[in-house]
Amino acid sequence: MARILSEIGWKVTLLDGGYKTYRKVILDGLDSLPPTLRVIMLRGRTGTAKTRILRAATKAGAQIIDLEGLASHRGSLLGPEPGQPQPSQRQFESHLFAAMNQLDPTRPVFIEAESNKIGDLHVPRALWHRMREAPALQVVAPLTARVEFLLADYDHIIAEPDRLKPLLSWVVTRIGHERVDAWRSCVDAGDWSGFVRCVLEDHYDPAYDRSAAARQHVDLGELAVDSLDDEVIARLARDLAAYD
Repeated sequence: MARILSEIGWKVTLLDGGYKTYRKVILDGLDSLPPTLRVIMLRGRTGTAKTRILRAATKAGAQIIDLEGLASHRGSLLGPEPGQPQPSQRQFESHLFAAMNQLDPTRPVFIEAESNKIGDLHVPRALWHRMREAPALQVVAPLTARVEFLLADYDHIIAEPDRLKPLLSWVVTRIGHERVDAWRSCVDAGDWSGFVRCVLEDHYDPAYDRSAAARQHVDLGELAVDSLDDEVIARLARDLAAYD
């Protein structure tokens, strides 16, 4: 097949051992690489711009693993990226292996604190265990700053509010109809600041507090800020890049 494709003009590369050998390399690497990495978790409540900080940090020279970028999902209720379907689990694992394989194990590697599932994709077991035991830096910002950031970061939701309401149904069993109905009322009234504030106070902040208490991360320190504008994000990114 490769010869035929080559003869008709395709650029062809043969993989020694075929796909099974390739897949074994990926699986072995997903098991062996995470324990060698100096992982530092970047944690903080929803809306503290953790993903933006990490992506700015890599431009400043820091080593990161962008799980949300690799998974094409923001890892939250409103997580699906518009127009970007998630990769398959195997494709996600291949990209993750490639990302880890190029890291320098003597330098810190920053990862955003995530659950073990990002959308429909699962974080491989060895990396998940490494994340759970890793020390953390925590981004701390006031509620007003987080609301303002999320309004800008999820502007595609505001532009298409009809996409939002079906996503809210699943949380009813966790916080009840009354609160979710209040969220929907905010959407109907176009009160997006009120909607984001309610979602944070009713659901995300309590969930974060429960998760943080259960995991008991060793905190290396706080990155406390009053706002989350581009200048602040760039400063935090430089702080991560300089961290040793």
